[in-house]
Amino acid sequence: MSEIYGTYEFKHFANKGKIEKIKEVLKEYRKTYLWMEFFRNGGRLPHKKKISVKHIQSKLSERYKYVCLWQVYGILESYISNLQRQFANVVWN
Repeated sequence: MSEIYGTYEFKHFANKGKIEKIKEVLKEYRKTYLWMEFFRNGGRLPHKKKISVKHIQSKLSERYKYVCLWQVYGILESYISNLQRQFANVVWN
């Protein structure tokens, strides 16, 4: 079974200044080291209690960096779970 992915263009009413702020936050968000750490460590996530963002140089506040970190953590947990499910389907089918 093949999957089809698509995108849709959504109209927004953000002015140029707001769009630039969003781009700035996105740039800082991508500095969240967990992405690189995940792939460097062979897809293993560190324990949540051992993660710190204090060393990440960013214009974002500590609280905002943690929000980004936990969002990335959730995305990666979901990614791992989906891979496990796909693997089980291949094995059992």
